[in-house]
Amino acid sequence: MHINGDSDKLRALVEERKTSLRATHPQMTSEEVRAALDAFSDELLSRRIVDLYEQTFTPEQLSQINYFFASPVGKKLKSKEFEHRFQEIWADFFQSMSLAVQECQETKVKR
Repeated sequence: MHINGDSDKLRALVEERKTSLRATHPQMTSEEVRAALDAFSDELLSRRIVDLYEQTFTPEQLSQINYFFASPVGKKLKSKEFEHRFQEIWADFFQSMSLAVQECQETKVKR
């Protein structure tokens, strides 16, 4: 099952699943429904990632990627410390881009 990046389709799938859960299991609490939907969303994300890898890499390349991440430098790249620092940099970047876009929009409105 290939699922493209269309967020409306994903939302529709999740909403369809929610309706189905409520209809077939009316005794489920909202918390139980939410947990089931989270698991379903994780499954959709996993499928999208698998599809991306299958479309992008050959089996030999996937083997090389796995070998890299098993190496000392690959393990360092996967470390929580690196991941945290990377996320901070990425968040700062998006915040600065958001501010720049906002400033441009405000400048256009003032003209």
